[in-house]
Amino acid sequence: MAVTSGFFDAIEHDRLYNAEEVGAILEGVITDGILNAYGMHFEVTKGNALDVIVGSGRGRFKNTWIKNDDNLTLTAEANVDGVPRIDTVVIDVNKTDEVRANSILIVKGTNVRPTLIDEAAHKQYPLADITIDATGSSITTVLDRRDEIYSQNPSVLKPYWPIGSIFISVSADFNPTNAFGGVWERISGRFLIGCGGTSGLKVNDIGGSWEHSISVNNLPSHNHNSGTISASGATAEVRTVRSTDGQVVNSVMGWANSNMSHAGGNATNYLPADWNFPYGYQGKMVADGDSPPIAPSKSVTDEVYVTSETHYHAISGYTGNTGQGAAMTIKPPYLAVHMWKRVS
Repeated sequence: MAVTSGFFDAIEHDRLYNAEEVGAILEGVITDGILNAYGMHFEVTKGNALDVIVGSGRGRFKNTWIKNDDNLTLTAEANVDGVPRIDTVVIDVNKTDEVRANSILIVKGTNVRPTLIDEAAHKQYPLADITIDATGSSITTVLDRRDEIYSQNPSVLKPYWPIGSIFISVSADFNPTNAFGGVWERISGRFLIGCGGTSGLKVNDIGGSWEHSISVNNLPSHNHNSGTISASGATAEVRTVRSTDGQVVNSVMGWANSNMSHAGGNATNYLPADWNFPYGYQGKMVADGDSPPIAPSKSVTDEVYVTSETHYHAISGYTGNTGQGAAMTIKPPYLAVHMWKRVS
């Protein structure tokens, strides 16, 4: 172990510095990996047939650096094994005396991803796994692995959004493609909701509507009360009265609560045929022990009349149909934002 320092001017070549010492300036400031402030961060996408395209980017690895300033096309080997094959696109950092260079290349695998080189002077860093189909004619999937090798800077958050990320902004001019690369799909007219758990939803499920019409099954349990009927007023009465010189001497018949009655207890709903009224009626009363009316010595008047007080029947309450069946708008309090989902 020793104390080292630098950089100082050389006098007669007494101060010589190598690449390792120059690169060591950044040790402890950032870690090895892709730098997040340049280009497309080496994003890997499918090209034609067996081609993949590696986007622009910069990185620092083992005190060395690598830069790609434009799209780089790489071609995978054809697959002849008859089963899908997994290759890995890597940044290859080779500090051996024979090479002393960094490059981007495809490491061939089998039905599982290949094992990458991890040595002191030679190390490979994964950018993406690619799957070649069983016929060997095309690349079916690209699995992004850059998140494993991003450089960490404690003072700067990494502006990297993997495929499947959701980005939210209130700036209409901001486009995540320009800032982070990749292909982004706009999301509009939808709220976000967490899936899994008791929600019963799976990731990427789409549903719901802005309006909803209430059906019978949505109504709370309730009842419709029937109307009530009430009556008021006195019972009507029908009577026959015999008077002598204006004085009532005998009440022959009464009608109360819809039943005919008279003093002898003979109740029916009509005048008994066996009642005898000497004045204006024929026959003789012979039934149930009643005495026939006594012939008056003065002027006699027979009257039949009806008395009644006003009464009524009322019905209150009603049931019936109402409502127009218009759909309800379902929209909780909201803040409208711009949203994107990264799809590749």
